[in-house]
Amino acid sequence: MKAAKKKSTAKKAAKAAPSKKQLPKKRALTKKKTKSMDNQTSGKKPTQTEGESVSKIRDILFGEQMANYDDRFATLEAALRSEVEALKESLTTEMRTSVADLKALVQKEKEESNDRNVARRQLADKLQKVVDDLRK
Repeated sequence: MKAAKKKSTAKKAAKAAPSKKQLPKKRALTKKKTKSMDNQTSGKKPTQTEGESVSKIRDILFGEQMANYDDRFATLEAALRSEVEALKESLTTEMRTSVADLKALVQKEKEESNDRNVARRQLADKLQKVVDDLRK
């Protein structure tokens, strides 16, 4: 019975223990971590600034995703720029057309106003002649 307990305990320990492939990675990370901590505590300047190390960590963790996001943003930015340029050209054309139409309308109204003023002046002159004739 004791032998059976030892085997089951050994099996449980084997399941709980990490695989041999994972151990070297953890040890390597631990060594790097302790080296950087030693540099900080011993007063030596680390070879990288915090920003550079954070940037490297970010690149390692999210490098491919960030590259994909950068590509997508670049594509979107190019599309937006082309749409903005198209809108600028369209609005510029519409504004030029509208300004030309407005100038034509103002000129037409000015001419019509002048024509009305001429007709009023002629009528006023005729009325003045009639008044002058009546006074005589």
